Amino acid sequence: MGGGLLLFVTLLVLAGVRLAGALTGDTDATVPVASRSGTPITTPTSHAGSTSTPSKSPSKAPSGTASGQATGVRATGEYVSAVGGTDRYGSGTLKTYAVQVEKGTGQRVPDFAAAVDVTLADPASWTGQGRWSLQRVAIDKADFVIRLATPATVDKVCATVGLDTRGYVSCRAGNFVMINLDRWLKAIPEYQGDVALYRQYLINHEVGHSLGYTHQACPGPGRLAPVMQQQTFGLDGCRANGSPYVDGVLIAGPSVP
Repeated sequence: MGGGLLLFVTLLVLAGVRLAGALTGDTDATVPVASRSGTPITTPTSHAGSTSTPSKSPSKAPSGTASGQATGVRATGEYVSAVGGTDRYGSGTLKTYAVQVEKGTGQRVPDFAAAVDVTLADPASWTGQGRWSLQRVAIDKADFVIRLATPATVDKVCATVGLDTRGYVSCRAGNFVMINLDRWLKAIPEYQGDVALYRQYLINHEVGHSLGYTHQACPGPGRLAPVMQQQTFGLDGCRANGSPYVDGVLIAGPSVP
């Protein structure tokens, strides 16, 4: 009799709990239940504004991004040459150039060649004031070759002329203008994400070396940086500038030994 009474009370309590749950909306759907294996099964909690975890960024970023990671791209030391050529830009002494991209960088040769061509054809570049003219030709006819390459390859080529590019900067080594892939993709902080302007600087600076120009310093706080200033190491108070000429005037500073 006592056992029957206890069973009756237990059933009465359980019924009361279910009734309370139904009235408050706290149903069994939110309560962990046992699986057949005995392991509790829980329903994932949804958080407002949450998203799924993004996949890892690729090691090779699309050309034109400032945040892409180029470090770690394997150096091959092999190149693909741009085909075709351009008209002659400018009216001064002619210098010819070719364009190459290191294999495995993920960068398209026509895109890099087009960026180089547009920069050098601009009247604000070296061809703008009658002293120089430039023309892209086949590699076997070029006075110098502009190469987009991995940091490791740039370091190796630049070291042959005694330059330590530290995996970071570009250089001119003999007849080769070596453009560091990392800098091409990410620029430098002082350019505040303006990768296009930094690319103009990078091309004009290294081509300037091929034309015989040496390094210059910032002419004064707040003034435009000369294109031959080593802007990749910092602007030293000057303002970012990617071209030799601005409004037809050569932007120059004190010579640096």
